[in-house]
Amino acid sequence: FSGSISPPNYGCDEFVVQYEPPVPTLSADVGESGSSVSENVWLLTASFSSAVSNVTLDSFSFSGMTDSLGDAASVSVYSMGGGEVESQWVLRVELNATTP
Repeated sequence: FSGSISPPNYGCDEFVVQYEPPVPTLSADVGESGSSVSENVWLLTASFSSAVSNVTLDSFSFSGMTDSLGDAASVSVYSMGGGEVESQWVLRVELNATTP
């Protein structure tokens, strides 16, 4: 065996795994937090410290708001590079109708 331990050590059945989950940093393409904007498309980018997969609307804690938006907006999530495992993911909100 390549890389085997010799002699085998059966003295301990415990081991420690240190896991550090990817940490996202959020940034928006329009305005600072709390500002008013007039654009009809908003992009919110989540940049993770390492590549992740399965980022969905729920990942942005935005899914509950889509019911209240109804047909007024289209919401989608996609990876910046188009792959299934990426470090940057985008939440795109496009207003379909304008209000006075």
